Amino acid sequence: MKLEDREYSFREMLAPAMKITEPKEATEYLEAMVQHNMERHGQSREEATHIQKSNLAFFAGYYDHETRLRVENMFGCIHPVFGAAVDGPMSPQKAFEMGALFGAGVE
Repeated sequence: MKLEDREYSFREMLAPAMKITEPKEATEYLEAMVQHNMERHGQSREEATHIQKSNLAFFAGYYDHETRLRVENMFGCIHPVFGAAVDGPMSPQKAFEMGALFGAGVE
């Protein structure tokens, strides 16, 4: 699989991954995303992989808990603000609090 040589919005790049349920397809899609970043933005494999995994986990945070669990498992990623989905669902209040702390630069 190869992504077109063009700029993608976050939604265009990440939304298809939220529907993936097969490990082989997840591996192929992540590789396509990494290759795209390497080719379009001159990133190393390590940098492109880190960025795409962070993006996947962050985007999955806008979906239900089951989707977040599946995405984190399929793509080997963890939400950069909320932490691992296996630690339990995120309540709207807790998500707001964590987001506010993150935005303020508090870890």
